[in-house]
Amino acid sequence: AAQGNKHEKSEFSAPRPRGPAAQLTPALLAQGLGSFVILLAAVNPFEGVTLPDLPAPPAISVPKIEVALPKPAAPAAEAPAAPAEAPAAPAEVKLTLLSAVVSRLERDFGDWRTPWGDINRLQRLTGAITPTFDDAAPSISIPFSSARWGSLASFGARAYPGTRKWYGTSGNSFIAAVEFGDRVHARAVSVGGESGDPASPHFNDQSPLYANGTLRPVYFYPDELAGHVERRYRPGS
Repeated sequence: AAQGNKHEKSEFSAPRPRGPAAQLTPALLAQGLGSFVILLAAVNPFEGVTLPDLPAPPAISVPKIEVALPKPAAPAAEAPAAPAEAPAAPAEVKLTLLSAVVSRLERDFGDWRTPWGDINRLQRLTGAITPTFDDAAPSISIPFSSARWGSLASFGARAYPGTRKWYGTSGNSFIAAVEFGDRVHARAVSVGGESGDPASPHFNDQSPLYANGTLRPVYFYPDELAGHVERRYRPGS
């Protein structure tokens, strides 16, 4: 059972595996790997919502393991063109990948049940174009994953030299929803903040909004700006 960021292993139980998990269950049980059945059911990417206090979704991309799979047969000349589907990996390949992922999580975080939000982080330390990261410095838990897993917003993160946590550096730099009509209405959020100066209050003030999926209002008209202007200037003055 999981409460917040705490997990009681003694009470942990998994639902009945379905989908891809169910296909692997017989092979897992045959090899005495019943605990992996629990893992598959617990981190099924199609049956849960990725939130900061949930276990990490499948991390097949964590270990850099390359597996040679047979190429799909070329379509017949008369067949209509269609995207070729990659062949399904054999069960033993999936087990090898799964085992490597579990080992990586246990090595880096002590437990494969580590909440996704403890791994996937947003951190702004400097205004440098090439950022640096520090596990000991403050960072924010981010629920989003890369767009390759269908996430919008997309947050591409990985470990960097000297870190175990993953820090995002690619994906959507901002998100906006705009309604056009007699009067424009828009809401948006930027990743981090408007300023590149760490001393500015607007250097990192939008990170909590981004992490929570909260969009701020965008002010287009003078009456909307009233009460929200910090400084006015004219170029050249």
